[in-house]
Amino acid sequence: SQLYAIELENFLTRNGFTKATARNVWIEKNGVGEALCSMMRRDGWNITEYNATGKSRSAGYYDLYLDMDAGKFRILESMRHYETLRRQMNAHSVNLDGDAPKVLPKEKVRALLGCSPDFSDATYIANLARRQQISYSKKSRFRLVNV
Repeated sequence: SQLYAIELENFLTRNGFTKATARNVWIEKNGVGEALCSMMRRDGWNITEYNATGKSRSAGYYDLYLDMDAGKFRILESMRHYETLRRQMNAHSVNLDGDAPKVLPKEKVRALLGCSPDFSDATYIANLARRQQISYSKKSRFRLVNV
């Protein structure tokens, strides 16, 4: 995990992130990510930690599908891993359980794909980060207006 942390810190630095602005970087802290988050915090990086649960995955995928349908989030066919991402996204089905969305459990998706759906998980988490950034900027503008 320390090698991952060093590699991530180098990547962030090369791409203009500072320890303070790294809050725009989200890391899923379940499993392997927990050690990575711990090392990033230890080194002073202000990352955002995301804890995925069955309920949060369901809501995240549902929001992603709604945002894609509305044209608020797009995936470019020219991206490097497009076919892998498309296959992983198609393996997730979302049903409504009452009023709450319920996505196919990750274990079943893994069985269908033969691997973990890391690309699609990263995509729904990126959409959550985008949604939070929009929400944050709206709140900031509102505060400025009321000052």
